[in-house]
Amino acid sequence: GGKPPRWRRALARLDAAITQDVPYGIRNLMKAPGFTAVAVLSLALGIAPLAAIGGFVNALFFRPLAHVPEQGRLVALFRGTSGPLSWLDIVDAGSQSEGLEDIAALSVHDGFNFTVDDVTTSLMGSEASANYFDVLRVPMALGRGFGGNEMGPEAEQVVVISHTFWRRQLGGDGSVLGTVLRIDGRDYTVIGVTPEGLLTPEMPVEPDVYVPLRPEHLSKRGRRGLYGVGRLADGATLEDVRAQLVVVQERMRDAYPEYWSSEPGEGGNYAAHPLRALKVRPGQQAQIALAVALVAVLGLLVLATACSNLGNLLLARGWQRSGEIAVRLAMGADRSTLVTMLLAESVVLGCAGGALGVLTAH
Repeated sequence: GGKPPRWRRALARLDAAITQDVPYGIRNLMKAPGFTAVAVLSLALGIAPLAAIGGFVNALFFRPLAHVPEQGRLVALFRGTSGPLSWLDIVDAGSQSEGLEDIAALSVHDGFNFTVDDVTTSLMGSEASANYFDVLRVPMALGRGFGGNEMGPEAEQVVVISHTFWRRQLGGDGSVLGTVLRIDGRDYTVIGVTPEGLLTPEMPVEPDVYVPLRPEHLSKRGRRGLYGVGRLADGATLEDVRAQLVVVQERMRDAYPEYWSSEPGEGGNYAAHPLRALKVRPGQQAQIALAVALVAVLGLLVLATACSNLGNLLLARGWQRSGEIAVRLAMGADRSTLVTMLLAESVVLGCAGGALGVLTAH
């Protein structure tokens, strides 16, 4: 018959907040649509930039590539610290390194022109070697990846399109295989569709199209602009590959002195790193982290401004509700009950603004 324990009183207060204060707060906000709209929009505009930055940082530094199995066995290959290679250099590295089961090449850029009914738009695309999807072991949503005979001057012009491009530009048509697309003034036949959300290892974006390496990449050792993606052989480690590449680069200097400098400081050496190094290049981590931090600070300033504006709105609304609060106090309501009631209304605003902000960021 005594006073109930504190934890039981706290649970009772929480139950009242959920079953009474939150519905009451929702009804109050619905009675003031102008205030609610401005408050939710202010929060959304403050949260959206930070949410977008968070998603970018996650994709850049932490999130593994979707649909790519055994990523711990994939390595990135560079020339020098983080420079590009030629296709012939990548082929030599793969064939002369026992620690590499296979190695592919890619280059991502936004210089692809897509033409439909005389209207040309720019696409983000990737030039890739014929074994690219095999090295990554990506299962196709439709069709297949490139074949070994689909890269070279006499090869048929084929293209693999992304899942997003397939839905956005081609309406998700299940009979898309065999369709001819006009890209860079040439006709390409669609042979496959990648799974949804397949990002490129080089940057956190989903290329619209994948085309085989152009013939000029295949015949010129001095044409550098590609990055290697290799898969470790069974039992091999990254250190094994690095040791083998030291031997390979010495052979390259002897065989092609005009392309491979004898001075390592001038880029005359191979460099092998974990796959994530393609997105955050070796030697550039500090600059990237600083740039992201500066953008995040700007996002925090925007959020602080939005919270300040919302605070002013809530103060003005509290002034308008001073009569209601006085009546509640006169009827015996304690201050903790009033604080919980007002806090529940703020939680509803915060949840609505957060949801809209995340949707805007997406």
